[in-house]
This record gives sequence, structure tokens and C-alpha cells, in this order.
Amino acid sequence: MNILLLEKSLKNTEKVQTLIKKWSPTEKVFLSTALFEGVTLVQENNIDIVLLNLDLEDTMGFRTLTTFQDRCDSCPVIVISDKNNKIIANQAIKAGASDFLLIDILSPTLLGQSISSAIHLFETQQELKSLKNEMLIQKKKYDEAQKMAQFGQWELDIISNDMEWSDQIFSILAIENRTRRTSLSDYLEFVHFDDKTKVAQFFEACSKGNQPIEIEHRILVNGRSIKYIALKGKVSFNEIDNTIKAVGTLQNITDRKQSEALLLEKNINKKSFRIKQQVFDDLSFHVRTPLSSIVNLIFLLEKMEASQEQAELIHGLRVSVADLSVVLNNLLNYSLLVGDDVTIDEETFDLKQFIQSTEKIIQIKGQREGANIQIEYNDIDQSIISDPRKMLQIIYNLSKHITSFYSESKNVLIQTNVKNDNKNMFFTIEINNLVKQLEPFAIKELLSLDAELEHNEIGDDDLHFAILLKLVKFMNGTVQIISKRDSGTSISINLPIKHANSSTLISEDGNVQLALNILLVEDHFINQIATKKVLKTWSSDISVDIAENGVVAISKVKEHQYDLILMDIQMPVMNGLDATKKIRETNPSIPIIALTANASKQEQRKSLEIGCNEYIVKPFQPEELYAKIVGQMSRRTQ
Repeated sequence: MNILLLEKSLKNTEKVQTLIKKWSPTEKVFLSTALFEGVTLVQENNIDIVLLNLDLEDTMGFRTLTTFQDRCDSCPVIVISDKNNKIIANQAIKAGASDFLLIDILSPTLLGQSISSAIHLFETQQELKSLKNEMLIQKKKYDEAQKMAQFGQWELDIISNDMEWSDQIFSILAIENRTRRTSLSDYLEFVHFDDKTKVAQFFEACSKGNQPIEIEHRILVNGRSIKYIALKGKVSFNEIDNTIKAVGTLQNITDRKQSEALLLEKNINKKSFRIKQQVFDDLSFHVRTPLSSIVNLIFLLEKMEASQEQAELIHGLRVSVADLSVVLNNLLNYSLLVGDDVTIDEETFDLKQFIQSTEKIIQIKGQREGANIQIEYNDIDQSIISDPRKMLQIIYNLSKHITSFYSESKNVLIQTNVKNDNKNMFFTIEINNLVKQLEPFAIKELLSLDAELEHNEIGDDDLHFAILLKLVKFMNGTVQIISKRDSGTSISINLPIKHANSSTLISEDGNVQLALNILLVEDHFINQIATKKVLKTWSSDISVDIAENGVVAISKVKEHQYDLILMDIQMPVMNGLDATKKIRETNPSIPIIALTANASKQEQRKSLEIGCNEYIVKPFQPEELYAKIVGQMSRRTQ
């Protein structure tokens, strides 16, 4: 044991040292006559106990003890003195000294007993202090957890109805004075009028039963703010003071209730969206299917001999149907755009022919708005691979946006071109010198309209540009708007495209070079006739069998050898997806092109996953179907 003796009297020092040796000869004693030297000794050595005289060389009186305790609290202190002063003795004990000993009457036994007791008491105090600190830390964590969870505790005296609330309950109720006396009536004052009865019944039930019960109710804070509260409680018997109280918890669950309300609203909106989506899907099927027949019939009419007047009428009909198709795609694809469910259906087509046919549709639309729209095309006399439907929708929505948003611009020139950037090809659409000027913030808002499609907050004037932005995004393209006072506003769109190989199965005289045996699986009678006639116009060597549903298709595939299957997806008896699965079990290599009135990603993914090689959406132009068939047959001959 290491003992530090702080004593300035040589006589007293020698006496205490003698007493220590008689009590325990093996103890090591450190000596000092000054307080601050003694503090250094404690800090540098593992001192077990300090024998301290209040009168030292550098300090005296009661402050000697308090100063030492402030500097060193790692070991117990016994005050020794040659003055018998009960007042000082009591003050020393109250200040934290383990004992007060008079040197004149001190014996080895008495000193030893005091040292042993002091060390044991100090160790006990340190354990209690450590436990207290740990409890304070845990209480702080518990209080913090209660604060984060907005969770409080309460007790109710079932005789007097007096209550005790934790600090967090005061916070939830927005009461600043947390020392005030509280009662059940105080709490009931905060309860919403419509919930007062059930809350009073809750506390009455808590006072009678020993099973936990709980309720949820509303409170009114500061006379204007409604909060939702979860109450839990039960009867508790205190064996120490033989009292019975109702105890429980209170939690602010306003955030949870609001989240539940938002989730319910979201689920309702999802259900409404699904209903709306089903309506769009049904509309898509019932409109696209007959429209596909009309497109094929117009194609057949164009192949017939007709007078100039009849030819002009047929051409006008073709343009009108194309116009209707664009409007239909905009309408039916709107819900798909909101849900990011648009598919990109690439195919090979002649870009110049596409622009020429597009120009007529755009001009008709412009005339209705009192605008003269012209499309200029340079260096586009080539075949490319892209999605012509989406490109047409982009140009269509761009023209609609211009005629509504830039109402002053009556003469509009849309310039189109094909540009090469290293290894990449782009189809560019540019409009320059629009009269309306736009500030930078307006350009930023305009370019972010596509994000607002999901919230259905788009006005009629902005809808077309929002759809345009969404379509360009799906095609991995870019849109740029530049507005200057001296040159007006310019809009430029860049769409990635690919150069198409010139491989074809059609000779220069327009005939198919290979004989094809095609199975057309289609339940719509007019579509059966029209599609078959379109296929036959390509060559007399093409033969077409018809199956009105999937069951018939499976039977015909077992009986005949086909080069290609055109498979409608939505049919009675057995749909095209199930029929394709069955066919793939025995015919893994025959090309199957899915024909569908549903333009969703899910439909396309399902078709490709179950074994279809290609996918085409009704109404399709005969040229589109031709391109798909050429692509599939070219792959088979490679």
C-alpha cells in the first residue's frame, strides 16, 4: 500500500510514521509538507490513501481539503490534526473526508482501522459513483430515445386523480412549465371533443383491471394543432408504500397517421391508375385493331388502278389515317409515358420517304392552327434503323407545341438532317428564329416538364412538349433551347440512329426473291383478309394460311411446314403468348413476329421471353411489316 502523508510538523510526521510501521511495517510512505507538492506525488505515484493536515506550508484551513479534492479525486483522504476541534471535524467529514483523527490520541490499531475503513468506503463510493454515472448515461439515452420517438410516461393516482408526467409529455402538449401540478382533468382539457368520452373510459378501465389496454385519440394543442396520440396503461401495485396507481405511456403518432393517410391516398391513386390503364388498354385494343385493317385496305387500294381523282382521295385518306394514328399514339401512350413504360421498336426504313409522308401530316395540323409549316431535308436519302413511330410523334408534338406556345410564329421551317459524330449517327431536327423570347428560368422550366407528367399537373399548352421530352429521353436523344434577343428562340433535337445494311429479299421489279409459306394467326376477320392481301401483293410465290386462334395455330404448325408465323397476341380460346410457348416446344427456330394492339414494355418483354423473334404494334404500315419480315428472313439465310 502507498500512503501519502501531508504534514509540515516534523514531530507529527515522525509520530505518524512510527504508528504506520507498528500497524503494518510493509507499507510505503510518501512525505510532503506542501499541498501542491503532494498533488504532484499523487499524480505521479499510485497512492492508495492520503493523511492530510489542514495546515501546510503553502495553504491552511478548510480550503486545504477542498483544494486537494478538486485536484485529486482518485484516492480517499483522512484528515489528521493535533487540534481537537469538533466543528472542523464535522466540516471535513461533510466535505468528503473519510475520517478525522487526533494525532495526540492516535494508536497503531486506531490508525489501521481508519485506513482500512476509508479505503473500503472509498471503493464502495467509487462503485456507486460509477453506477450512478452509468445510470445517468442510460437515462440520457432513454430520454433521447423518448424524445426521438415522442414517447412519454405517466402515473395516475386512482384516488385523487393527480397525475405525474415525464418531460416528454409536457413537450408533446407544448407546456413550458414542467414543474406544475397535473391531474387527469388537465389532460382531458387537451383531448379532442369527439374523443373525450373514450379517453375518460380508458383511464377508468386502467384503474380497474390489471391487463394492459390501449387506445388512439386526438388532442388539440395551442387550440389549433391536432395531434394523434397512442395511450397505453394498466394498474400497478407498489409494495414499498402499498399504493395502487394506474401507470402507462403516451406516444405522439401524428407522423405515422399522416403516413398512413398518404399511403392510403397513394394506394387509391394506384388503383385509379390501374383502372385508367385498363381503360386505355381496352381502348387501345378496340381502336388499333380496326385501324390496322384500314391501313392495310388503303395500301391495297393504292395498288389498284384508279383515276387521278380517286388516287387523290386515296392519298388524302392515307394522310388522314396517318394523322389519326399519331393522335391515337399520343393519347394511348400518355399513360405509358407517365409510367415509364414506353417501348422502342427499331426497324429499317427509308428516312426520306418517312419525312415526306410526315410533312403532309404536319402541314395539315399546322393549317388547322393557322400556321404554315414546312419541313426541309438535306442528305437524308438513305435507309436507317430507328423507331419511326416515336420519331413521328416527336415531330408531331414539336409542331403542336410551336403552334400553341409560339403563337406569333405563323411561318415555321423544320430542318432535318443526318449528322455523324465520330462513330455515331444522329437524326437532327432544328427550328430557328421563333419570335417568342424566353428567359433562362423559363427555358429551365420548359426542359423539366417531362418530370411533371407523373403528377398530372401539365397544362394543355405544355403537354405536347412534355411528351416530346419524354420520347426523346427514351430514345437516348437530347433537346436544346437557345433564346437570344437578336436571333429569337431556337430548338434543336438530336436522336441517335443507326445506318441500315442494304440486304433485302426484294428484287428491283418489286417481287420477293424467295417463296414464303406464312401462317397468319389473327381472329379479326377484316384483318385476316387485309393482311393476307397485303402479303400476297409482294409476290405470287407467297402463300398465307390463316388460324383464327392459338389452338388452330398449334394444329396447323404440326401439319404444315411454315417459313414464318405472324402471331396476334390477344385472341379468344388461346392467346398468342400461350400458343407461342406450345409451338416453341417442337419448333425452336421458326421466326415468329408478334402482332399486338398493346404498346407496353410488359407486353413486348413477355412476347420476347416466351419465344417471339420480333414485335410490331397495330396499326402498322405494310412497309413496317415488310421490314420485319425481311429482317427475319435475312437472318435465316445468313
